[in-house]
Amino acid sequence: MFRRRSGLTGSFAVFVALLAACSSQPETVDPPSSRPASENAGFLRELDVETDLELECTGTRTNGPPEDFEVVHDAVALPSSPDHPALQTSARTASDGSTYYFAKTGLIWKTDSSFELIVPDDQRSRMAIRWGGPAPHAHSVAMNCDGAAEWVGLPGGYWVTEPFCADLVVRSDDQERTIQLGLGTPCDSQAGPQGPSDG
Repeated sequence: MFRRRSGLTGSFAVFVALLAACSSQPETVDPPSSRPASENAGFLRELDVETDLELECTGTRTNGPPEDFEVVHDAVALPSSPDHPALQTSARTASDGSTYYFAKTGLIWKTDSSFELIVPDDQRSRMAIRWGGPAPHAHSVAMNCDGAAEWVGLPGGYWVTEPFCADLVVRSDDQERTIQLGLGTPCDSQAGPQGPSDG
């Protein structure tokens, strides 16, 4: 059962800033080894992660996704590998002193579609997702829309214990795909972050 929370529109300027790419040349970052799940308790506690979350279909109108975003199931656009460079990550410090990372990017979707974004079970100790103002961090986000077909978006992104090539399951109606996202480090055949990136 999904818990419903309202999404906030935010300002268009803030949303665009989250999607803007830096101008420096790509660089490849070697992925670090994964931390044991037992060391990630501070990360999950700091973010107060909820398992499932349903957002209202409310966002800032856009002219459509950037060219290097992938449109999945004709419903949602994501910065997936290999077309989009790995996202930059910024380091954060949890209250217990452990470090985690934020990869910011807007969520862009069509208002005549419904979909779910799901962090796989084996990555839930390492990754959380969140879009839209005060909405909590989650491991699964659902959007159920029935309006006219137009592209809208919300600011947010991905929180991880360390930079890595992450999987994300995308479901819409009876379709399901797993895409890859370079978070602070590239996936196979993907360019590295397009600017300074922690980790």
